[in-house]
Amino acid sequence: MNEAKPSPPAGGQFLVYRTEDGKLKIDVRFEGETVWLTQTQISARGIANGWSLMEHGGVWADAFIMSPILAYVASKYQLEYYSRKGRAMLTVAILISLSAGYAYHQVGTTMPEAHTHYGVTTLAGWIHGLFAVAAIWVCGMAYLGMTSPRVSRSDLVAISLILTPFFYLGVKKFSDRWVLTTEAKWQIALEIILLWAITFIRLRSA
Repeated sequence: MNEAKPSPPAGGQFLVYRTEDGKLKIDVRFEGETVWLTQTQISARGIANGWSLMEHGGVWADAFIMSPILAYVASKYQLEYYSRKGRAMLTVAILISLSAGYAYHQVGTTMPEAHTHYGVTTLAGWIHGLFAVAAIWVCGMAYLGMTSPRVSRSDLVAISLILTPFFYLGVKKFSDRWVLTTEAKWQIALEIILLWAITFIRLRSA
């Protein structure tokens, strides 16, 4: 006999029902017209991955926005890689990347995510994590004055302008299945606010 299911609930909720043999099942989560599936449910419906590597906007953002910025800064300015401040900045970069990796790992167990599949960090996730450490390290030194000479005001403004769309592309997925969630909007907004707050402080102190 077919399992009796209640009508889907309104809002962002999981559909919970009891089968005829008495077992409790959790099916999908409805949010407006969007249906969210777990990684297991995605696989059961014939979709191998949540997002492919090429669908992940962060790949393109790293390749065409962040990489040129890092190359420009490293070639024009002498960075204090091995100073005490530089090593402290590296530690901060590692901690931020580990924290972000943990967050992605948690999200990837219930929603499509290129960094993790089925609770396991993907190769793309590890590569992105290592790249993030380098990016945060170099940008942190550039913005916090750990360079010789100090990064010019014009370069700071130009880099900040280029980085502003980077935060949106970092979460975007080039797929019709992608939805910009409220959490992602908050993440983008906070990153942009932090970027320009640091930029403003540096410009005032220059």
